[in-house]
Amino acid sequence: PKPPATDMDIVQAVQYNELERVKELVETSGTNINAPDAEGCYLLHWASINNHVELARYLIAKGAEIDVKGGDLKATPLH
Repeated sequence: PKPPATDMDIVQAVQYNELERVKELVETSGTNINAPDAEGCYLLHWASINNHVELARYLIAKGAEIDVKGGDLKATPLH
């Protein structure tokens, strides 16, 4: 089940397309948007995998690395 947005960590917020929660975590808590999660994926990967275009644009505007390789496939968010 989907947790309340206020209880989501940054990865969950990106996966569920909770843009306002992502903004809150990035802008008030200094969350590093270029840090991999436990699976070796980055926030931009999750936004891309789930087709969250507006969220991907926000992350890129905030400095997300667009060509970072991650996950088991060592792929970029474009892949």
